[in-house]
Amino acid sequence: MKPYAKEMKRLSNLLGDDHGLALFRERLGELPEDTLPESITETLHWSIEHRQNMLHGEAYRVGYRVYAEKSKRFRQRIESWWEIRSVE
Repeated sequence: MKPYAKEMKRLSNLLGDDHGLALFRERLGELPEDTLPESITETLHWSIEHRQNMLHGEAYRVGYRVYAEKSKRFRQRIESWWEIRSVE
């Protein structure tokens, strides 16, 4: 169960980072035009997009591993762990 939990945590972190960047991009767009030089704004937008693309790719790979198992088999596995845990 620990490797699965570790992958779920990794996926959660990747998606959280992506969300944080989306919020940052939104706030950046709300700044008055003269707050930052245009070159800085463009660089920030490019950097955000680049990082989000990397996060999306990694999240897809981790998510594919996490959710590769069919739901019925996953349920059976969790039930087995639960039964073992309740006997201990």
